Amino acid sequence: MRPLPDPAAPLPELLGHLVMLFRGASPKPEWVRKGLDLAMARVAAGPTVIEGGILNQWEQGGDPFKERLQVRQIDQICISPDATRSELLALVRALADDFEPIPSTDRVRVALVADWIPAPV
Repeated sequence: MRPLPDPAAPLPELLGHLVMLFRGASPKPEWVRKGLDLAMARVAAGPTVIEGGILNQWEQGGDPFKERLQVRQIDQICISPDATRSELLALVRALADDFEPIPSTDRVRVALVADWIPAPV
């Protein structure tokens, strides 16, 4: 894995890169710090909505970040420009893990897929 993604990459790609770093054996702290720096620059540029694409799984096209969103049953992530480093880091760490609870705050709102219950007949 490359130590850093393309600095011009969109926020989902930058977050995906960080998730993959944490899914590896032992992420290098300087890679994580630099990746977070790039992500925070994107966050400061304006609000971001990231769709999980649960209903359109064919759409993931080998995108490891989308795959992680789907595995963790995340429908949508809304990130406001005032989100903090620690909030983004907590989200990335949780996405990298298979069982850690997914944090949701006022600035980094995570909507999980609702359990589908069929309507009574």
